[in-house]
Amino acid sequence: MRHYVLVRTRHSSFRNRVLAFADSGARTADGHFPPGTDGWASPTWSTTDDQVMLHPTSMFGQGLRRRRLEKLSSEQIDETIPRLTDVLDDGTGPAHLLLTVDGAEAMERVASTLRSADPNTAPNVWIASADMELLSLYRTRTSACLVDWGTTVSPDGGLERRAATLHGDGIDAVALPHKEWSAGSIALCHRFGLLAYGWGCEYEREMASLVDNGIDAIQTSFPDRLVAVLQQYQ
Repeated sequence: MRHYVLVRTRHSSFRNRVLAFADSGARTADGHFPPGTDGWASPTWSTTDDQVMLHPTSMFGQGLRRRRLEKLSSEQIDETIPRLTDVLDDGTGPAHLLLTVDGAEAMERVASTLRSADPNTAPNVWIASADMELLSLYRTRTSACLVDWGTTVSPDGGLERRAATLHGDGIDAVALPHKEWSAGSIALCHRFGLLAYGWGCEYEREMASLVDNGIDAIQTSFPDRLVAVLQQYQ
């Protein structure tokens, strides 16, 4: 039994509804997510033949046979690990896809793959990076939603200064752990035209607090809980 009752949010998001992102490792054995999930989020790893793989960690295999994905060709990797090209082109993937990249090389691989994808089948793609300069550089090189990925509010000028810089660079969203978000910080991002993205939620009360404070998107390893919370607002 739930110990809270949700009727409406105290604060509005930028969107008509909050997007529910599931961590890629939260898929069931048959590779699916709970109904109601809008998309999934995954780190990206490049193989030796320049394929972008979507997997929760950089390692593939079990026990002594575990190897780094970057040391393998795509043909050496189990088909259960999604390739970005397949997710973009087969038309059966998620409606939204959030890809985290680490460094300029990974960003270029992802952006190049997106440019060659069929726009009629590709999902709405978000690219997240902790490198603000890299995001700014790629603003003119990709049509994806660019996300400033952080673990805490920047100490040098705080969130307001960061939001102003991101807005000036054409970045679309700010991602922070759920504990870093409040109604005030979300409203501040909205004032600069930025979407607010919360991650790291495990419990329904955390998810409900974000929604109530006007968050635009939530990422979690427990998508069934998130879907149940969001249904309370419908």
